[in-house]
Amino acid sequence: MVIYFSETLQIAVDCVAALGGRRHLVCGWIMTPRGTPFDMRVVGAQGREQRPDFRLLYARPDVTPADPEAALVSGFTLVIGQVAENDPLEILLSSGETGGRINLRDSSLSHDLQAVLAGQHWRINYRLLRAAAEREDALPLMRHQYRPYGAFATWFSRLPLVRGQAENFGIMARMECSRSPAGEFALGIHFAGRPERLMQIEATAIAALRAADGGPDELRLVPLVDSVFHQAASLGCLYGRIAPDLLPRLRRLEVIAQITFDEETLWLRAEPREEQVPGFLDGIAALPGPAMDGAIAAALLREVLASRERALKPALDSLAAAPPRPAPRPGLAVMVGVDEPACVPLLDILAPRIEARCASLLLIGRRAEQAVQVFQRRGRIEAGTEGDAGLALGRAAEAGAPVVPLDPLRLGRAVIDNDLDSLFARRLEGEELALLRGLHAAAGCSADLADSLARLLRQREAPGQPWQPPGHGWRSPLAAHLVNAHLERLWTLPPRTQEAHA
Repeated sequence: MVIYFSETLQIAVDCVAALGGRRHLVCGWIMTPRGTPFDMRVVGAQGREQRPDFRLLYARPDVTPADPEAALVSGFTLVIGQVAENDPLEILLSSGETGGRINLRDSSLSHDLQAVLAGQHWRINYRLLRAAAEREDALPLMRHQYRPYGAFATWFSRLPLVRGQAENFGIMARMECSRSPAGEFALGIHFAGRPERLMQIEATAIAALRAADGGPDELRLVPLVDSVFHQAASLGCLYGRIAPDLLPRLRRLEVIAQITFDEETLWLRAEPREEQVPGFLDGIAALPGPAMDGAIAAALLREVLASRERALKPALDSLAAAPPRPAPRPGLAVMVGVDEPACVPLLDILAPRIEARCASLLLIGRRAEQAVQVFQRRGRIEAGTEGDAGLALGRAAEAGAPVVPLDPLRLGRAVIDNDLDSLFARRLEGEELALLRGLHAAAGCSADLADSLARLLRQREAPGQPWQPPGHGWRSPLAAHLVNAHLERLWTLPPRTQEAHA
């Protein structure tokens, strides 16, 4: 709906949508005399002014005044709070002696926010997306009408989709996107030509988080807590990381990117391929490709590694230095590496001795579904499976239960040595459990949690042992050297503070 006051004073409302919680979103545009002050207010019942909880102004190149020298057009998106469904709601617009109002309760106004966002310029949508990521409380667009992706669903479906990598994609000769268990991603782009003035990559992350009640994953816009953009010739690479407190629930990550190359801007949706940390960092070093100078790869990798260490090392050291806590009660045993057929008969034999030493058991591995039936048939303790080790530890941390870390090899050795009690006495609680989770996500050398667990136990039981590099097939010796040194620094833990406990 467009309201015409004069040649240079007009207002249009594209949509009025209820966001829930007595909030309403209003979007449209205003045309005002160039160089002349104007006033736009929202009023509710009894003419009370409703100050917006959120306001975004932007250019609207799709609307052109009859005389561009005489008038200026601006788009707007407002979120008005504390408005009941049937309360009066109006916009008052005035400039000089001219002005009027528009009734936001008019039945002819559109309420289909998805359709409006899908139809307007994608640059506006991306600004709205960034704002929703930074101020989710004021702009809950991802939860609109309880649909996956909320108000952005139709727009997302129209964005070009790249899964992992693509070639000859518009002005991009090659594009790759990967992510690691630490909640970080890298988006690397080789353009068909070299930019003359500007190359820029911006990104917003969407996290699929495990629901606490076991329902469908929650899709949430998450701001980046750290980002690095590196440009060299026709290569652009954006590295970003989300907040670490989301990792225990993180199942999947998507990236919505805005890419600017001189005068051209394009948008895409990327689904990064998941890599363990060594493969993720090796992939970043390989982004420049063999045709570019090796110094470019070294500079890019060093910049990313420095960013990782600044953010991750202090938190890991703080957890590692925390004093040990006693675990007086039986807790949760998490057994990783349940992959071989022999695990099932081994657990069948040891089931009574395991049940006597823990309250519940979580099995992880390819044979976990078969092995868990041993305990479910007996019905002595709670037993279950989890496909992801990080999520399993996250569940244990949320429950506040001490965790007994197990794997078939250590369990078999304990049986041979007749020393199961010592194995079950080694429990992870509080900071120690968080340390294992953090090290596995930030510097895990294998997808199997058992490797990270073994490295942590070696650090505790025999500090000062030489570093064991991961068994990864590196693409270049330089990447192997830099990444191994980086991982060793993350795994070099300070001694624990010894304190007396009652």
